[in-house]
Amino acid sequence: MRYFHTNIDKIMLFLAKNKSLLYLCDVSDNKICVSIDIHFLEKYYMNTHHYYGDRPEKYVYVTSDQNFEESSFSERIEEIEKDKFDPRFLLIGYNDGGIISVSGSKLEFQEIEAPWWGW
Repeated sequence: MRYFHTNIDKIMLFLAKNKSLLYLCDVSDNKICVSIDIHFLEKYYMNTHHYYGDRPEKYVYVTSDQNFEESSFSERIEEIEKDKFDPRFLLIGYNDGGIISVSGSKLEFQEIEAPWWGW
């Protein structure tokens, strides 16, 4: 499931409440994922307003597990979307500003569906 977000307030509340682990991952290299603090997401979101149509080079992988397998960006999208019980989700900067979230089921912060978004 794909959703569009014009701000991240509800996302931030959800992440804080669930004590989620966040990893900033490279879109083109599945081996590069670094742990980030929840507050880095604010900077990531603000940067989306400067993409000017370009695709982001990084995305945020949200999980509760410190140990995870390497997967390409497109594989992660597919894995997460196919399992409605999977608690993991992705946050990807939208190329015209904003955030796209990808999950297996609708999460409480997701409101505006974005079935049109594709990588």
